[in-house]
Amino acid sequence: MELTLGDLKPTQLLHKMQALATDSISTKFFWLDRLPPSVRSVISVLDGDLEELAKKADKYLRCSNFPVMAVTESPILDKAVAALNDQVSALSNRLAVAEERQQIQMVNSTKSSSDEQRYYHRRFGAQAKKCRLPCSFTKKRPKGAVMATTSTPHIPRRLFITDGVLQLQFLIDTGADLSVLPRKICTATRPSTVCLYSATGSCIQTYGQRQLSLNLGLDQPVTWTFVVADVTTPILGADFLTHYGISVDMRNKRLVSSNM
Repeated sequence: MELTLGDLKPTQLLHKMQALATDSISTKFFWLDRLPPSVRSVISVLDGDLEELAKKADKYLRCSNFPVMAVTESPILDKAVAALNDQVSALSNRLAVAEERQQIQMVNSTKSSSDEQRYYHRRFGAQAKKCRLPCSFTKKRPKGAVMATTSTPHIPRRLFITDGVLQLQFLIDTGADLSVLPRKICTATRPSTVCLYSATGSCIQTYGQRQLSLNLGLDQPVTWTFVVADVTTPILGADFLTHYGISVDMRNKRLVSSNM
């Protein structure tokens, strides 16, 4: 059943969606998506639980739906709404600038690390000891060696882990520098000037960052900040694995943490 705001209050819409939903993360995404753009732009940058945000959305929607005559006869309310819009606009601009700076620093840091790794491999080749994962250096394959394919039943090449709460299936990719989320599961996204690159060298558009609390079968839940991008599958990359000291157990299809 498709739920829309219609004549409902935001709180009433939220209660109906909560009665049908299985997790709070998805409920928030879909609830925000069904609010009017003017209300969504305000509520999406506020802190608080869903119930508090819904009550604020009720108030803001009532203000934005006042008749023209009532607005002209209530200058105090008119000034309050204008001031609120100005504050939201200023906050959005500050967040966008801070986000862009953080991503540029992240890209520059990754580039510097890659340059350093290439230097050690140029000088010492496969004997380099100061290289850190992920590394793009490839040893020359001996003649006659055969690379395992996905058709080999006992050597799976890819591992997927499902979050027990979010019900999201993550691809564990040790060759990916960053952990990313598909744009389609995130709301209120805006294109960023930072671009990621695929294995083929093509540019992947990004849309800021999202933080999630993950339940991946480890000793305790973990929190991580993902880059939102034009990808089809949620990916946990080397940044996440390295930070938590996690290794990939392909035989038993699980993640193993040495720091927990």
